[in-house]
Amino acid sequence: MAAQQPEIGPLLEGLAGDEAASAAAKLREMAESSPERITGAPVVAALLTALAKPAAAADAAAALRAVAESSPEAALAVLAAPGALSAIISALGGADGAKPPVDGAPAALAAAARAAGREQARRVADAAGAVPALVRLIDREAPGAQDALNALVEAGAAIEVAAALGELLEPATAPAARRARALLLSQPLALPEVAVDALAICAANTAKLRVRVAALEALLAAAAAEMANRPELCAACKKPGSDQDKLRPCAGCAGGPAGRILYHAGCQRGDWARHRTYCRAAAAVAAAAAPAAASAPAAAAAAGGSN
Repeated sequence: MAAQQPEIGPLLEGLAGDEAASAAAKLREMAESSPERITGAPVVAALLTALAKPAAAADAAAALRAVAESSPEAALAVLAAPGALSAIISALGGADGAKPPVDGAPAALAAAARAAGREQARRVADAAGAVPALVRLIDREAPGAQDALNALVEAGAAIEVAAALGELLEPATAPAARRARALLLSQPLALPEVAVDALAICAANTAKLRVRVAALEALLAAAAAEMANRPELCAACKKPGSDQDKLRPCAGCAGGPAGRILYHAGCQRGDWARHRTYCRAAAAVAAAAAPAAASAPAAAAAAGGSN
């Protein structure tokens, strides 16, 4: 193996520089003939990065496919590499479909998902934008897109794929909704029509809730900004603070929509009967939001391929 490193090293340097196209082509040849030679983490990472380089992307995708097909361990290394999922989703066209898809990216994903096992397939299906990107490519009849979606299902991510497809059922008249319905009804998912109709109702209700939540979040943000622009007075006695009697914020509702509620040291206890309802409601909202905020970095890390 040590004797092979000098050969790999210059290719990785070329892949990162101006010779990305030729380096990717050579790595593809090596992957298709002797994939075990380029299954190391540095090579996989370099190939994932090359997916963003138009001149090298197609060969990089083909090399990743060959690596993934060589063994379950190699497939796992591809999907578990740092930044893998974000790089692959971007190569599929991005979460919003704004980027041109890379030839061979769906096939590389299909190979990796089939070989890497259930856990990795579920990570891919759960990653934001992965299933919608595949649906768009299926609608364009892109080679390998249908196979990639089927691979996720066959690898054990049927529930995750069905859930992601269900979110595309609204608005019902959109092309993505029609394609998602067809995919849910056909093999390998083959859901009953009543189940698909139920998913469509859930998607419609979720869309309405998202609009309302977005409006409420905008209102809350504006309310806090408005309150911050007002004079700082004690909520009980309405007097400003002083060097001798400073105002302190209520800890229970800190960060609530009314902004900081300030009190003199001797005023807060006497105002509790009035303030209690708002304070507890604001604290409950903050507590409910905490798990979502805590999971955001983990979701981003998963989409990026972190362990």
